[in-house]
Amino acid sequence: MERAAAAAAETALLREKASLLRESMRRSEAVREGSAAAVDSIGRRMAAVDEAVRPAQARTWSAYSAHDNVARSLRAVEAVVRHLDAVREAESVILESASKGLTGYLDTVDKLKSAEDFFTSNRICKAGDDALKRVDELLHKAAAELENEFSRVLSECSKPVELEQLLKCLPSCSSAKDSAESQPNPGAVLSLPTLIEPRYVPRLSKLAQKSLQLGCHKQFVKIYRDIRSSTLELTLKQLGVEYVTAEEVQTAQAESRNAKITHWIRCLQIAVKLLFPSERALCDQIFEGKHAWKDHCFAAATSKSLLNLLSFGQAISKSKTSPDKVFLLLDMFDRTLELQSEVEAVFAGDECAENRKSASTLVKCLAQAAKKTLIDFKDSIVKEPPKNTSTDGDVHPLTSYVGNYIKYLMDYLSSLKLIFQESSNGDGTKSGLVSEISGIIHAVETNLDVKAKQYKDHALGILFLMNNINYIVRSIRRSQGFSW
Repeated sequence: MERAAAAAAETALLREKASLLRESMRRSEAVREGSAAAVDSIGRRMAAVDEAVRPAQARTWSAYSAHDNVARSLRAVEAVVRHLDAVREAESVILESASKGLTGYLDTVDKLKSAEDFFTSNRICKAGDDALKRVDELLHKAAAELENEFSRVLSECSKPVELEQLLKCLPSCSSAKDSAESQPNPGAVLSLPTLIEPRYVPRLSKLAQKSLQLGCHKQFVKIYRDIRSSTLELTLKQLGVEYVTAEEVQTAQAESRNAKITHWIRCLQIAVKLLFPSERALCDQIFEGKHAWKDHCFAAATSKSLLNLLSFGQAISKSKTSPDKVFLLLDMFDRTLELQSEVEAVFAGDECAENRKSASTLVKCLAQAAKKTLIDFKDSIVKEPPKNTSTDGDVHPLTSYVGNYIKYLMDYLSSLKLIFQESSNGDGTKSGLVSEISGIIHAVETNLDVKAKQYKDHALGILFLMNNINYIVRSIRRSQGFSW
């Protein structure tokens, strides 16, 4: 009974809970339906609001875009007006001379270049096109004016270097009189002469740099080449250096030619050690930072002067040979060879290749001329007439001459070895120089043998040979530093 009552009570409780659950679900459904209706109503109202607001919103965005376009247009117009004003202001400056105020003139050129860039990239109106055309005209006038100013300044300050100034730069020379006997000390530190007053260099450099911006730098190079080349030529002319030919050298008297060779060697040293390095330094200062450009200017400005300077050496090497000429040729060979490294240094760079080639060609020509002179000397000994022998069997003048000749040649032993490209072969063969000297001695011996046979007294002929051969042997033994 108790169990039945408990089950009935539990059943009644479950029914009550189920009834409450159904009631809750009914109310929830009613709320859901009410919420859906409210959301639907709100959606319809929002759509109506959006439809009402959309035209106003479109008008607002349109007004904003119009305002932005107007602002951009105003800024563009302001930029055009600003650059037009700059062009008008620049016009009065450009039409004047740059010499009145170079800094202001160059600043005006910069403003015109800025205006040119602006109008080139902003083709927005006819006024801009007209302004661009006017800017181009003004820049053309500015380029011409800067060329004139560069030429004027460079011409005014480019003067030939006085001889006294050059000699002061040489430690061994203090005056023109001293220079007649003195030679520059190869190891001394030299002070380069001033080619242009330092106060002009910054002005010339500014003009040169601006020419690159304006695209007229080739004309500046030509101006620099013409002015500096002629100035350098005048400086060398004051030293007595001019272009000469082999015919002119050949017609000169021997004493005059010897003096000219001594003078030429001194001028060569002055040019290589002082003038050309000074010209290089000046070119580097004016055309600062543009390596190929300044190398080209330097090569162009010095090429003619170098040609004039080397022409004398070329003429000497091509002139008619004589035995004594070999010593002059060897002197010239020694000096040019000593200066070769300095020539290579001052004429460094691809643009100066022809200048370096001209100098090295002269060294080779002098070497070939010296070599040919010795060969011709040997041939002349062979062709020496067998007559005019001494009556007492004494040393013949030819023997004495050749002995002294060989002795003096030994003073140039190192140079002769270079010329004949002597090397230690170690195979018992004679080197080029030894072979050549031996050939000269053999030619003398052959000539003496023929002369000895001219004696009617056979014993006197033998005495003649002994005296002459003994003289040659003693001369050779007195020669220092040569291994036979």
